[in-house]
Amino acid sequence: MAVMLRDHTNISSGALDARATSLANEAKIAHALFTGIVKDKIGYPVREYAKNAWEVSPADRPFEIDLPGRWSPKIRFRDYGPGLDHEFIMERYATLGDSTKDSNGIGGVSGWGFGSLSALAYLMEDGLSGSFTVISYQGGEARHYIVSLDERGMPQPKHFASFPSEEPDGLEVSFAVREDDFEAFEDRAREILWSFEPRPVISPAINFREPEIQAQGQGWISYAKHTVPFSGPQVKVGPVMYPIDMKEISGSIGFLQPTDTIVFSVNPEDVTPTASREQLQYTSTTKRALSAMIAAFEANFVAEVQAKVDAASCYFEGCAVFRTATAHLGVNRISGMREKVTWGGQPIRTEITHKVMRLGDGWSKFERFSKDHVDPANVPAAAKIVVEHNPYASLDRFLALDLVGQDILWARVKRDELPGFLTMCALKEDDVIVLDKADVTRKANGATSHGISRNNRIRRRRALNVSLVPSKWGGTDVALNDTTETFDLAAGGLKIQRARFGYSRRADGFRIADGMSKLGEGALRALIAQLVHHNVIREDFRLLIDTGDDELDEDVWFDFGDYVEMRLRDLIDIPKLTPVQRQKGVGDIPHGILHFAERYDLEKAPNDLKTFATKVRLTKNSIQRRDERRENENDALFKILMTIVPGLHFPIGKAGVCPVDGLKENYDELMSKYPLFKHLLDGFNNTETNRRLGLYFDLLANQK
Repeated sequence: MAVMLRDHTNISSGALDARATSLANEAKIAHALFTGIVKDKIGYPVREYAKNAWEVSPADRPFEIDLPGRWSPKIRFRDYGPGLDHEFIMERYATLGDSTKDSNGIGGVSGWGFGSLSALAYLMEDGLSGSFTVISYQGGEARHYIVSLDERGMPQPKHFASFPSEEPDGLEVSFAVREDDFEAFEDRAREILWSFEPRPVISPAINFREPEIQAQGQGWISYAKHTVPFSGPQVKVGPVMYPIDMKEISGSIGFLQPTDTIVFSVNPEDVTPTASREQLQYTSTTKRALSAMIAAFEANFVAEVQAKVDAASCYFEGCAVFRTATAHLGVNRISGMREKVTWGGQPIRTEITHKVMRLGDGWSKFERFSKDHVDPANVPAAAKIVVEHNPYASLDRFLALDLVGQDILWARVKRDELPGFLTMCALKEDDVIVLDKADVTRKANGATSHGISRNNRIRRRRALNVSLVPSKWGGTDVALNDTTETFDLAAGGLKIQRARFGYSRRADGFRIADGMSKLGEGALRALIAQLVHHNVIREDFRLLIDTGDDELDEDVWFDFGDYVEMRLRDLIDIPKLTPVQRQKGVGDIPHGILHFAERYDLEKAPNDLKTFATKVRLTKNSIQRRDERRENENDALFKILMTIVPGLHFPIGKAGVCPVDGLKENYDELMSKYPLFKHLLDGFNNTETNRRLGLYFDLLANQK
């Protein structure tokens, strides 16, 4: 981060006079630099001397720091760079603003030319003065210098001695530390030197806690807050970290938050520090660099998380991977990430909104289905996804499909809701087990061959026995018998309710399910007969007449109508239903026009009347052929379903040209041409009408 001074244009053309300015009191300026500008008088020399030593020391020979203590009340910095020659120290080392990094034989971070004298910030505190020691080791010689303030108050190096030495080349800087500041120097060294790579050899040793990395990407590392000695976002320039002032870049922080313990690495040329090097200068260049860095961080982080999620074997595992990768972000940013990261084209959700229940060990005991708030991240990748369209004998279905004891996500979704459920969980139909396809065998006592039983509740209750009996005309007939039967209410089965029609005081009908049509006994028998005819029902069964007095478990007792709907929907292929045409029918042809074409003798009529009559008859025949649906098994089953489920209808086909349109207009034109025609009609006597029309048609023919 060498300081780049901007070239300035000297605007002097036409000036009448000019004067060069200079510093009037250099000592006062020097005192202000070290005592006024520098806020942290202890951290400043630690950072500056450590940074200078880090820049020149080879990677295999880290520099050294001796911290102050009771037996050695000074701090010492020793690097293993090239050292400084005598002329440089005497002529340039103590010169304010003179930096080797300006024209660079050495290069490095910063370039203000204050770092070599940073000890004075501590030594001159509270109006005091002081000195520090510099030893340069070069070519087997150790030269000892003391830097102190001269009589003017300016820093001045003094050479005191030179001795032969076997020490490797390098530079050593040391200065005395007040006893009260021993602990503060150690604390600041721990904070500042944490980011150095490699770290110096410190005596006495500092135990740097191993940081816990939460996430990392190109140019950034995020740490767990409790494992690092800093808070908030930092930018690392060379070995030194600087806090990012979020208020200075509030318009471009994007994904970054003030609580993030994250360290960014930037090019030293892209940002500029303040003169004290305690923080960044927020110039336009620095702000642009930080904004670009944060934007790249967000994009990189999202890409890193997306790559991890993409590697998951299923949507549920992807959600779990996402949760782990973003656990340190906080609620707001995690919510934003959910809109950017997907698995299989689906966003990472917090909940499956369909009716689902988690069974970690399968359905090992009888219990009611209850909707859970299921986070997809909590569903193991190995879990079986079980779908039930119409609840019926669910436990027996689990047993039949050998699902007891397995990890299950159980979803109750209607058949038309299944595509939405599959899409939400990024599943295919082959990925789910459909309970409705299980071959269920009910047991009268409520027990199963798997040893799972329910508490018996044996009761005598009214029932409707449905028997399939041979018909005397051939085929099968249906008999309904209202009887009293023994039921195990815990075992479950099919039920029906008595219902009244209109204002009748007698419950002479049946309610087969909530929301379905009420049926009289005859209509119920006809419905069952149709189901038998189409092999939907093949055996005798009984229906419990539910009076509402028993607390029947809805997981084992099912309305007969729901059961019928379930069976029919299993058999019906909705996409293959024959569409109907939503066009005008024969009933939309005015009666007068139909009578004209079909009831009257038009043998003597003019040709245009005969032609129109033929057109009407052809139109009627065409409409009748169109409306004669060639009923197949699929359509027949759907028509049965339509009788019990309100609101169902066949799909509407594409409308063609309606043949009814235009008939009335043609008829009116003809009646205008033959105005006596309507007056000759006798609606009660076709013979009389035909006699009158014959005379009228003869008259028309004679006029020609």
